[in-house]
Amino acid sequence: MAVPALTEPPVDGTRVGLRGPDALDGQKPAARGGVARDGPEPDVRRRWLLIAVSGAIGFLVSIDSSTISVANPRIASSLHASIGDTQWITTAFLLSFTVLLAGGGTLADRFGRARVLLAGLVFFALGSTGAALAQDVLELVTSRILVGAGAAAMMPSSISLFRSQFRLERQPTALGIWTGCAISGAAIAPIGAGWLLGHGSWRIVFALVAGCTGVMFVLVGVALRGAHRGSADVPLMAARNTVVGIGLAALVWGLIRAGASGWGSPGAIVPALAGIVVLAALAWRTRSTFGANEGQPLVARTIGSCLSVVTLLSIGSVGTIFFTSIYLQRVGGASPLQAGVRLLPYLGVGAVISPLMGSLAGRYGERRLFVCSLALMILGLAGLSRLRASSSYADVWPFLLLIGIGYAALTPAALNLLMRSAPPERAGLLAALLAGANQFGGVLAVAVLGSVLSSTVSGQFRAVLSSLHVHATFGGAATNGLAQGIPAVLAGASPHEQALIHAASLEAFSRAMGLAFVGATAAALLALIIVATLWRQLKLRGAERAAPGRTPRPR
Repeated sequence: MAVPALTEPPVDGTRVGLRGPDALDGQKPAARGGVARDGPEPDVRRRWLLIAVSGAIGFLVSIDSSTISVANPRIASSLHASIGDTQWITTAFLLSFTVLLAGGGTLADRFGRARVLLAGLVFFALGSTGAALAQDVLELVTSRILVGAGAAAMMPSSISLFRSQFRLERQPTALGIWTGCAISGAAIAPIGAGWLLGHGSWRIVFALVAGCTGVMFVLVGVALRGAHRGSADVPLMAARNTVVGIGLAALVWGLIRAGASGWGSPGAIVPALAGIVVLAALAWRTRSTFGANEGQPLVARTIGSCLSVVTLLSIGSVGTIFFTSIYLQRVGGASPLQAGVRLLPYLGVGAVISPLMGSLAGRYGERRLFVCSLALMILGLAGLSRLRASSSYADVWPFLLLIGIGYAALTPAALNLLMRSAPPERAGLLAALLAGANQFGGVLAVAVLGSVLSSTVSGQFRAVLSSLHVHATFGGAATNGLAQGIPAVLAGASPHEQALIHAASLEAFSRAMGLAFVGATAAALLALIIVATLWRQLKLRGAERAAPGRTPRPR
């Protein structure tokens, strides 16, 4: 992802995550009260109102993006949608959100976060209303595009408000609460949507989202009056944001197609490679402008490392929800509603402890929180890689708990580090980049880890059958559902043979899923290496600046 031109980080480390015990020798932590806010800090009541409204925005977007997968089977049946149509219903939001994120963040910095947030709510409400009233697939896809456009304006605006309205020492707690609200939405959405679908039409889900959006529009108008009016000095960077959007759209579309039709498909390889080339060229061009300022490369590395870590951790986070949900239903025999409840050790704990973790990030610095959270996620993902068809839920929930704690600790720390890596007038763009990194990691989880599972499940199936001394030949259609945990069926098999084939199918899915979690564990290990490298660079930089007799480079 392209990194915006930023100002040099101060020597005291307040913009590179070195506060409290993490501050370098000879450096002072950020002075109480912080710097660079838009006017005086709001009073206590208004601060809590800002936190509540921004958290509700995160909650609303998370609910909408999480319910579509639960509602898709009902939608497909109601609108007579094909598998391709269903994929478009899902990806329309994703592509619109990804393409417009950078532009939404820049517009928030230029014209005011409150104004852009209100505009995003209008698009979000219109799209949700259109989805509730849609009579065919085209109308629903168009409505989901509008919802994605609204979310692209809402997410960066709601996050970046904390950077411009709160003192530095209050920002970690506020960001932690926002994270908890967003995770709460992801936790409640599958359960609530499952209950609503069991008692009525899928249209009710979108109608409720539209109604809640209308209420949020009124609350935002009251709570954020005069909160942030933007800055005319912020360049719109229309050409750069357009290139970022096109590059991300091409890359995301290529990954989606790879998950659906395989990595050898030209429809997957061409757009993915084109997206990589476009984004790499833009990142190199942006980075080359940092040479004039000695401190710029360090800020660029901080932002780049933070975005990379968020992307890698999103692979594990989304992979956990995606694969564990299928495992609990296909192998564990749970209903969709029961599977949502059983995922609460992962999602529920994150919603509860994220505010606390945000406070700890502000008190003790991000380094300890990054390392501890990554260690917990690595242990949790490695534990899930050992699940088998014979495993019980007691073998699942402890590892879900570890991953939930780790992700809940890392997200507010990453938000806080990123928000302090640039002036507040560019906070909207950085928040957009972070949301884009998180979304991109989710796409990678489904495409790459899904491909690992799909490409290995057939081999695992044959190996398990061989160990059970079952020798049978299956057609391709008989094993197509193995990657979704659907048992293979052999025509003419005896009840005993079919029972063995059923058991072999579930065991093969469990083993292939384990290999996918090994990939997620490797991604978390890479994130840990990136964090260790970043903090070593920060310490070396601090030592160089603190060295006696050093002559500053002329500017």
